[in-house]
Amino acid sequence: MRDLNVVLRDYPHPIENIHAYALMQEGLLTVSELNFQIMDSDFDFKGWLSDFPAIFHRIDKEVTLNLEANSQKIDLAQLLRMEGKKEKIHDFSAKISLEAKASELLDFRYLPKGHLVLENFQATLENYPHTFQDFDAAIRIGERTIEIEKLAGKIDQFDFLLTATLDNYPKWFKDDLEGASRINWSFQSEKLKINDLLTYNGVKYLPDSWSEEVFSSLDLRGKVNLYFRDGLHSVELDLDQLTGRTKFHPLKLEQFKGSVRWEKDYLSISNFGGRMGLSEFAFDLGLNLLDSVKDKKDFFHFRSVALDLDALMGFKGFEVDTNHAAAFNIFELPFRDMEFTVDINKLNYHNSWLNDVKGKARTGSNHFLHVDTLGLKVDNGSLGFKGYLNGSNPEEI
Repeated sequence: MRDLNVVLRDYPHPIENIHAYALMQEGLLTVSELNFQIMDSDFDFKGWLSDFPAIFHRIDKEVTLNLEANSQKIDLAQLLRMEGKKEKIHDFSAKISLEAKASELLDFRYLPKGHLVLENFQATLENYPHTFQDFDAAIRIGERTIEIEKLAGKIDQFDFLLTATLDNYPKWFKDDLEGASRINWSFQSEKLKINDLLTYNGVKYLPDSWSEEVFSSLDLRGKVNLYFRDGLHSVELDLDQLTGRTKFHPLKLEQFKGSVRWEKDYLSISNFGGRMGLSEFAFDLGLNLLDSVKDKKDFFHFRSVALDLDALMGFKGFEVDTNHAAAFNIFELPFRDMEFTVDINKLNYHNSWLNDVKGKARTGSNHFLHVDTLGLKVDNGSLGFKGYLNGSNPEEI
């Protein structure tokens, strides 16, 4: 087949310059060439199918599909008609194989049961300035479970390995979403730079003191529970383990765990914490997600056996100059009606250890900070404080 152009009824863009060469012998279908263009996007495929007639006749027989795909440029905004989006994929390549029964590939209820393998996936995104390299995946789809046996690869120079099991996935395909599903997962990385993952279109989402931090020997394990009631009602994330090391601070993360619960109008975090160097802490958080619904309070409760702020914030001593003009002003952020409590047995701040730091405070949407009580002990003395701070004009602070 050469120079074929096709127009589809419900798709706005023509498929142009279709070139293809295929051969079938004794049921084995081999596609040596299949390439075409859609607007500014190009596609190139080749592969083979072990028994094409078995699929055509829906025979209960194992078949294997192998596919190799390449593209120099994929313009997602053009292909998917995404207004306002400009993401493009460059230098895409991947190898895919699927083992399943021929009858499953055409007559399945939710997903075709079988074993899917992805190898040598590589791509570069235009607005997410990182290169995906050497991605490999193995996924097994069963009657009620999806097992991600392996999802591994590199983003620039940083690696990861993800495994997961999704229970009761058919729930997600039903018109009436009722009941629960669970995902058990684990994530490991020998070297990971969080800021690279959280930077999009030039915007960074981490504070400067942690923007260049590199994690090593990272190991996370947990589970996610999804609850459905007329759609997705709530999500619970239980973190059972988080361990690892940081490079620049440098600190070791140990015994981290906690729970996060999301509902449509409320987010809560319970007993999230662990150990980092000399610090051992945990916190609880509650946030209303809708301005119109406030049946529950916004709060942040922090407690610690020991908190080494100098190590956590990278304090290098008084001889290092601080650029106060460039410092972050918290009063420039929107405030909400929220209560805060703190209970710290030992606190290291600028090489001074403070004891029994306890406090209770409130913020208001008018940018007032009310300190109901704040007390601490240092050396042979103690200090107590009560009052408020007016931050309604942050430019004067």
